[in-house]
Amino acid sequence: RYTGVLPSKMNGFDLYPRTRVRFGAGEFRNLGRLSREAGASRVLLVADEGMRRAGYAGDAERLLLGEGLSVATFHDFGPNPDSDMVEAGRRTA
Repeated sequence: RYTGVLPSKMNGFDLYPRTRVRFGAGEFRNLGRLSREAGASRVLLVADEGMRRAGYAGDAERLLLGEGLSVATFHDFGPNPDSDMVEAGRRTA
């Protein structure tokens, strides 16, 4: 049961994530514009097989290309990526 007090063995921390999160109906269509506004010129699009089959990876690539961005794709990984899959992604990047 949480009492509002951290256990003595737990260290506290401050977290300042640098990740921008946009959420809401229709936000996906802003992907290309927001990427360009963030200063991107080249993008590595990483998507699993489910995202590809659902069409989201293709849609994302079209949105990014539509804003004049250069797009490389990486889809060669599976569930619970191992070191070899991570290395393949690093080489692609």
